[in-house]
Amino acid sequence: VYNEQLDGLVKRLKVLEGAKSIGDDNPSIQKEMKTIIHQLYQKGVFSTGYYNQFKRAFPILLNLNNQVSTNQYKYTFSQPIDFSQYEVALGSISIYYSWRAITAQRGNNTFKVIWPTGSSTTTYTITLSDGTYTANDINNYLQYFCIQNNLYLINNTTGSYYYFISCAVNTSSYAIQFTMQPGQGIAYCPMQGTNSEITISFFDQNMLPLQILDNNVCIRLLMRQKKGGDQRYLRIGGVGTFSSLAVARNLDCGSLSISGSSVDLSLLSGLTAGTVAASKLVLVDANKDITGFRNLTATTLNSTNLHLGGSQVYSTATELNYLSGVTPGISAGSTAVVTGPLNNISNLFNVASQTFSGDLIAPTSVTYEVALGSISIYYSWRAITAQRGNNTFKVIWPTGSSTTTYTITLSDGTYTANDINNYLQYFCIQNNLYLINNTTGSYYYFISCAVNTSSYAIQFTMQPVKNLTGYTAASGFPTMPATAYTPQLQIVDSLFGAIVGLTPATYPAAQQTTAYAINSNVIPQIDPTAAIIVGLSNLYNPIANNNQVFHTFTAAGVEYGALITTTQGQGIAYCPMQGTNSEITISFFDQNMLPLQILDNNGLLRRPN
Repeated sequence: VYNEQLDGLVKRLKVLEGAKSIGDDNPSIQKEMKTIIHQLYQKGVFSTGYYNQFKRAFPILLNLNNQVSTNQYKYTFSQPIDFSQYEVALGSISIYYSWRAITAQRGNNTFKVIWPTGSSTTTYTITLSDGTYTANDINNYLQYFCIQNNLYLINNTTGSYYYFISCAVNTSSYAIQFTMQPGQGIAYCPMQGTNSEITISFFDQNMLPLQILDNNVCIRLLMRQKKGGDQRYLRIGGVGTFSSLAVARNLDCGSLSISGSSVDLSLLSGLTAGTVAASKLVLVDANKDITGFRNLTATTLNSTNLHLGGSQVYSTATELNYLSGVTPGISAGSTAVVTGPLNNISNLFNVASQTFSGDLIAPTSVTYEVALGSISIYYSWRAITAQRGNNTFKVIWPTGSSTTTYTITLSDGTYTANDINNYLQYFCIQNNLYLINNTTGSYYYFISCAVNTSSYAIQFTMQPVKNLTGYTAASGFPTMPATAYTPQLQIVDSLFGAIVGLTPATYPAAQQTTAYAINSNVIPQIDPTAAIIVGLSNLYNPIANNNQVFHTFTAAGVEYGALITTTQGQGIAYCPMQGTNSEITISFFDQNMLPLQILDNNGLLRRPN
């Protein structure tokens, strides 16, 4: 039968194929061709064999916590995979810039300063801590070195420091940009070998392993079968014709549908012609007879005589239609419903109901494919909460000849290092643990917290508690210590320690009289939610370990409370679905598959065009 719409699609496809045959490699042509072929396949115009050239790719989510070395991440399948039957492409990579440029291992962290003294000189060796430094960072380290070695002057008026050596950039700055998305279109590469796992590795330009500090990595791969390859996961749909189908061993058919209706193949086994068997199809014998029915329900029954339980029934057909106690047109408890003279039951002219709620939606057989268009969701899950148990630490404060221990409990929220520092200052103000500048009125704090970008760390700094010239202690300030010791930071559990990157301990371990600074000794996880995993009910992904995993993304680069928008990137990867339901459910989890506590329920999910 001629269909104008389908005919138009076929003609458009021929035009696109002609353009491609003469060397037009515009990615939009390939994309439009795939869209048209998919539409024609769904309408039954193309056979499965033709459509398999464009068959879907199954997205695979790598286990975010499975870092096997500083530059390798592993994904383990539920069974060995013959990779020679597959092709692989990169969906996306999200990785933190956390490898250090200057390290003792590289041997590029040391230089010297020759300082004139009297009629001679003194040579100082400066060793930079492992980290990644800008010119400004190196200058700051030089100033720190000068302060530690008293190699500076003090302005008598402003109190500012004057340094005799400095470092600065004298050229235009160059930005380093990492692009981890594939270009236009998805480029699939063949695979080889048989294994139950795959490994992703990162190297520098010399193929030396990259020393990645932050193992929060989000990697999404797309795998698809090669044409004519492993057919274990091939779904046959549309219109396909087989002249013959040879199966060497077993044909594992999970389900069979004919004209849209599901067929249970187990009903065909163990049949005996003419004999009824439980939970089997009925097959008449050569005489068209059947025996063994226990109960038989029929819409129409034509019989000369009717026997029930061995006794003949003499009632007329009219009498059988009116059961005892039934009033036609009115439903009653524990009785059948019969339409009345006005037929007001079957046509629903009048319906009296005690309770009626909800939507009447017929379940749909989910024989579809699904892909993500985009997700827009607000960054509204909290990193630090009482429920997580990662909101508490302690400060040991020197007073007189003793100490006082304060417990600091952060309110539920998501904090940057600067936010934690603000909370520390708020705590000091509430407990009168600060000095006031006599001239400006500004506050001086003996403990602080800040980001140390060069070291990829959070740094806590403690100053000796003592009176300072030009400052007055706050009203209610505790007794000044007899010896000017610094406060001590006490990390009491590993959960808060993971936030700031410090193992449980007391910093400094013993009281000391000079300024003390401690950088994170493990990589700080300022937000324990390293990645967000999107789950979809009724999803069927035969390659991925978790059938419900649909997509993954991160909040990297997005401020707390701002809108996150994520897509599948270049190319749309469709996944098949399974089961029958009247609804689908989208779920959000963290990288450990724990439910995400989303505060702002304003979200938008869009299907692809």
